[in-house]
Amino acid sequence: MGANIFLQAHVDGGSQEIPTKDVLDCFSGFIAAQEDTFIEVVFANDDSCTIFMDTTASTIDSLMVSRPCSEDVLGPCLFRVMKLGNFVLFAPGLDGFIASNEEVIGHMPDGMAEDLGEARIASDLASFMRALTEPLVLQ
Repeated sequence: MGANIFLQAHVDGGSQEIPTKDVLDCFSGFIAAQEDTFIEVVFANDDSCTIFMDTTASTIDSLMVSRPCSEDVLGPCLFRVMKLGNFVLFAPGLDGFIASNEEVIGHMPDGMAEDLGEARIASDLASFMRALTEPLVLQ
């Protein structure tokens, strides 16, 4: 994964608000620190990363993972987040994005899918992990 990855939720071209508690629950058991603007997650193998989001808001529509750790520990948590709404996962400089199903693409703002490149549909954890770990083409 790149230096930062982003997840955004959309509905009908706008933001889709997801309960913050539900997003935090996706990282349950791994949150080592929580502040107003981020959580620090640490996994059993000492892999860690920082996830920026407004933890004080009742809902959020996006988050950013800084310094993503290994996909095999972080990936399942991100997949749980993806299933909470119409999330897309993308990283700057990569030609492609991940969505949990085809319908998510229809909820993205006009032109976003075209700007991000190839859509990788990942409806289950195995396909999500493949999409997350297979290299995307650098632009």
